[in-house]
Amino acid sequence: MNPKNKKGMTLMEMLVVVIVILLMIMAAYPTYMSGLEKARAQEAVQLISHLIAAQDKFQSECYNMTASGCVYSSSFLNLPLNIEGPNQDTNITKTASSITTSAFVYTLSEDGDITATPRNNSYSYTLTATVGDEKIACNVVNGSDSGKKICSAIAKKSNNNTYIIE
Repeated sequence: MNPKNKKGMTLMEMLVVVIVILLMIMAAYPTYMSGLEKARAQEAVQLISHLIAAQDKFQSECYNMTASGCVYSSSFLNLPLNIEGPNQDTNITKTASSITTSAFVYTLSEDGDITATPRNNSYSYTLTATVGDEKIACNVVNGSDSGKKICSAIAKKSNNNTYIIE
């Protein structure tokens, strides 16, 4: 066959192209997943802020009704909530003690504190909000590097394995 009439690519050339594309995908995938988890964590922070506002509203309305004061709610069912999950997530389950979305499980303690735990266990961190405090903490679990990456990306201040979101 005459080299001047050669058309198309050989099998080896195609294999090299496929390998190069796969290497590029493998290099970009961890960055993509980290960015995706950061976005999920920021959405969780927004929902926690919404839950804090609902707790404050519940407490202030209850306080106005009784002269002796009121405590924060220990049940999500008592809070004035109209929530939609991340990206209008329709897969939300709400009970008295928890709200479950596609990305997080939100729990409510007896004293009204809110904790969000990612459903994806490969990132070891939790988000917590203490009632009466406008700050949300991102806590790294067991010194996890993946948890530190997420917490440091969404928070401004740090103290050991706790990052404060203001």
